[in-house]
Amino acid sequence: MGPMTSDFLRLEGELERGELRPFYLLVGQDDYLRRRAEGMIVEAALEPPERGLNLTVLSATEASAEEVAESVRVLPFMAKRRVVVVREAERFLTERALPEALQRYAEGPNPQGVLILSASGRCWPRRGQKEWLYDLTPSGRGEVLYWIRRFAAEKGMKISPGALALLKELVGDDLMALSNEVEKLALFKGEGGVVDEGDVQEVVADVRVASVFELVDAMEGGDLRRGLAVLEKIWVQGEPSPKILGAIAWRLRERIKREANPKLVEALRRLHEVDLRLKRRGGTGKFLLEELLLNPF
Repeated sequence: MGPMTSDFLRLEGELERGELRPFYLLVGQDDYLRRRAEGMIVEAALEPPERGLNLTVLSATEASAEEVAESVRVLPFMAKRRVVVVREAERFLTERALPEALQRYAEGPNPQGVLILSASGRCWPRRGQKEWLYDLTPSGRGEVLYWIRRFAAEKGMKISPGALALLKELVGDDLMALSNEVEKLALFKGEGGVVDEGDVQEVVADVRVASVFELVDAMEGGDLRRGLAVLEKIWVQGEPSPKILGAIAWRLRERIKREANPKLVEALRRLHEVDLRLKRRGGTGKFLLEELLLNPF
């Protein structure tokens, strides 16, 4: 497992054992994992009735380091602890040391307080910081597949390998979006079910799968007119480029499994290049998809 999963599981294990720290630094570009980690810490520290008077959520864009440190030193009211969550805390992590007020708190924390700094992006471990630094940065495809399986298991479902691959291709690496799609699948399938490719096509694939199959066939056959017509049909449905690319990639991979065709492998490589160019440029990407059709495989 990569750092995202291992650090998340480390945090989860500590909280399950009743080990609660006075200071947490949660870093990583995935908002879902950081918010979920925040929630786990809050649940471990405070009972629901205690949160109204003992939980404070701040933004580092509005609160200074001194205000944060002062807030977490306030004694709890009719509770064992007080929790302060500071989001957008990357502002406090731009130097090689924490702001002085937070460094002082880290060295002498309030035993009845829990401070959570949540920051988008990466963070280097400073001296004496590794034990309370949790790096939730995604580290690869395997991480995402782990979370899809876990989301399904938490809903009492299993997911087939084909459905897993298709869901990943269609939705991408955004764990919040994947969690939402698994929620839809749970409502569709019910607890105890096994999600297959047909379920994903029915519930998740806004892109009409039959149209994507037709588009890939046109690309493989070098039928430019038909390919452009199918692409236009998909486009007018308002489908986002990532889902179109994901559906095409999934279809190509399925074909490659059945037929070791070098042309299909080359097409998948070119599709990956288009995806990278689209991410760099932004925009709709229709021109890039049309360019792909102009160079049939």
